[in-house]
Amino acid sequence: MRNEGWEIAILKCINSLGGKAYLKQAYENIDKFIQLTGYDKRSTNYGGRPAFEHQVRSHISNLCEKNDLQWLMRGYYMITERGRRRIAAAVPPNLPQAINRISPSTGSAVRETTKVILLATNWRSDLFDIDGEAPYLIAHDETGNSILIKGFRPEVTIIKWPPKLKEWEKLSENVPLAGLGIYIKEKAGKRNYSSIPFVYLQIRSIRYDENTKKLIFGFRASKKSHLESKELTRRLPRENIKLYSIIDANIIIRTLLELSEEPPAGWIQK
Repeated sequence: MRNEGWEIAILKCINSLGGKAYLKQAYENIDKFIQLTGYDKRSTNYGGRPAFEHQVRSHISNLCEKNDLQWLMRGYYMITERGRRRIAAAVPPNLPQAINRISPSTGSAVRETTKVILLATNWRSDLFDIDGEAPYLIAHDETGNSILIKGFRPEVTIIKWPPKLKEWEKLSENVPLAGLGIYIKEKAGKRNYSSIPFVYLQIRSIRYDENTKKLIFGFRASKKSHLESKELTRRLPRENIKLYSIIDANIIIRTLLELSEEPPAGWIQK
């Protein structure tokens, strides 16, 4: 039922705006959460406003009656805890079909072991926009030592991955992998790139550079989202709020679909 779709979209929209929003903000952002048809966008006899604005106003009234939204002042609303629970309980109806399109090789479900790599930057506003590399400095106590293997001509140095990077070493053997490039705010500085849309990536390589003590991800940019990075980060699990991390594919796919995102076909290859 499209009425349910409208209500969930409005709740998500207001939630994405910090939990409070004016009607004007809802009008300007609702298309990020529901697909507006030509019929929705048509001008009406009520002051020439597009039809979808009347839909938004009508559904907001219903949501207030259901206690999913709270009226704060004229044209200004806040999502309630009940509204947030309703968002969490909403399952994207097209989840199986979407997963099949995103990862055609796995069928209608992505294996529980399938991972997606999340990379973040607060030092460059265009880092993920084109193919390249993203380096991350490893803390001193995480670094390891190289092993010099003698008896070969020429001698070969094998890099020993730091113990805390063993999971990354294992992932490096299974590239390419799906990834997301996210723009974030600098914690103690002035740079704030969180309004820049995040980017779908294909992680082509993962390597540890012993000289610089950096974990380096080689990637190919696949598609830039229409959503600001902060809209995604506020929905990520706490353990993924850092510069680089791993997340289960099913979790991030569900999150993206709840944001009305359309990951590129074949994004997840394994």
